[in-house]
Amino acid sequence: MDVFHTINKEGTTVMIVTQDIRVASHSRRVLFMKDGNIIGEKNLGKLKDLNAELKDREAELSKWLLNLGF
Repeated sequence: MDVFHTINKEGTTVMIVTQDIRVASHSRRVLFMKDGNIIGEKNLGKLKDLNAELKDREAELSKWLLNLGF
């Protein structure tokens, strides 16, 4: 993830497909797809402090996914 953060800081957009909520919590924007269709979008905003924010972002994503029925 450090490499992706560095690339993004240099101005390149990075798109990652994952089923790992820990990886997704690093993102500014998360799209939830089912059967090839986007069924939800969560905007987490810019990650400012990697160590301080990740657990809260993971919890926020977990709650959001539960509300979507995942």
